[in-house]
Amino acid sequence: MLAALQFLILVIVLATFPLWKKARFIEETTEIEIARISFKEKIKTKGVIFGLIAMFGYCSLEATGMNWASTFFVEAKGIDEATAASFASFFYIGITVGRFISGLLSSKIKDRNLIRIGLGIMVPGLALIALPIDLIGFPITGIILTGLGCAPIFPSIIHQTPEYFGKEKSQGIIGLEMASAYLGITFMSPLFGLIAKSTSVDLYPYYMMAFFFVILFGTEMMNKAVRNKIN
Repeated sequence: MLAALQFLILVIVLATFPLWKKARFIEETTEIEIARISFKEKIKTKGVIFGLIAMFGYCSLEATGMNWASTFFVEAKGIDEATAASFASFFYIGITVGRFISGLLSSKIKDRNLIRIGLGIMVPGLALIALPIDLIGFPITGIILTGLGCAPIFPSIIHQTPEYFGKEKSQGIIGLEMASAYLGITFMSPLFGLIAKSTSVDLYPYYMMAFFFVILFGTEMMNKAVRNKIN
């Protein structure tokens, strides 16, 4: 079913592809041409590299959080597989509710502050997952808070790209951000599987913590790099 839906989306995207080539950013009555810049020029744009780091870190954390939650509950917490799968779904619930709330707040709170709020929510979430306590309520709450904290980060990074790097460059730079995101999704979650196999799945929260700091570093350094544009 999922494959069929994704194939349908692919067909729609391919059918409407000519429309995307005509895209323009329109602000008030001024039409801004999309700049055709090389990969080297995109990377050299001040702050872009930090945005890519943040995107890589975020998608690495999200993919690991989603894919390995049930395994963590089974092997680290001794929960049966069916119950563990239902507990893992709380990550999705957290991120879904968080996306809805952050969407409502996005017109009132700046993207960079939404990211900071999300990171702040993730701190107790990851801490609760890591606590060596047998009470199952702690990691469940941690999973929900981690998903909730993840919610505003991805859309906020994308949404602030035109403001940070210029509307005329944003199409190409968002492409790089998405590529960085897919690298994290594709490689970092499977990497944790290899690490867990050779050591322990107990490293699950600490592995995500490492990417938490990658996101924090990337987003704050990006803010610093473009400070004159956003103040």
